[in-house]
Amino acid sequence: MTVTPRQLAAAAAVVVVVLVSMATRAPASGALPGPPVISSAAATVRAAQAAKPKIYTPSGPLKVGGCVISVSDPNPKIAAASETITVRTTAGAWVSLSASYASYTSNYGTQAAQDGNAVFELVNPNATPGRTVTLAARATLQASQADCNGSFTPESLACSVTALGEALAAGRSVETVAISTAPGSQVRVEKSSESGFWNYSKSAPSGEVRIAIPVSAAEVGRSVRVQVQVAMLGAQAGCVTSFVPVFHG
Repeated sequence: MTVTPRQLAAAAAVVVVVLVSMATRAPASGALPGPPVISSAAATVRAAQAAKPKIYTPSGPLKVGGCVISVSDPNPKIAAASETITVRTTAGAWVSLSASYASYTSNYGTQAAQDGNAVFELVNPNATPGRTVTLAARATLQASQADCNGSFTPESLACSVTALGEALAAGRSVETVAISTAPGSQVRVEKSSESGFWNYSKSAPSGEVRIAIPVSAAEVGRSVRVQVQVAMLGAQAGCVTSFVPVFHG
């Protein structure tokens, strides 16, 4: 049997049609399509976007919320070691403080801690007894500020004097007085009577001092007045007593 060229061409066309039909045939109804292919770079970007936390940005700058001064002791003892001043304000604010004494002003500055407190330790050996120390504070944070005021007053200077009442005897012509005042005071004693005047000065480092006052024979049996003046850091105070010398032979 002889096959002509035309028959060969027709057979080849049939084969091509069959192959194309097989290639385009739909998959079986039970088969599922595979997952879409996503590049590793795209997956990393999506994961990073999902994990990024939300950050809150304040609508405006921080501001000082207030300013309050408190003192550790409103009436400290004379020559107390220190006085603690606490300024309550906004955490992180810069706090400046001025303390005005009788004759000078001291200035301080520090930053408020996380609890909002700015603490100052004022050493007060030069605080005048009985004279109020005025305090002024200013808290500053960015473009805002707040002011507040306070004070403390050291106890007043005072003294007491007592004649010990010692009787005069042969060879003894003095009367002793005991004086109590603030430690570090300067003490001045003046004795006056009908027969004369006498004075004497002495420091009292511990605040307690005894002074022997001379007594003349003309003063025996007569009233003798003793006046005491104490001074410290510009403050003064006075106290007085009297005694009648008695001679025992």
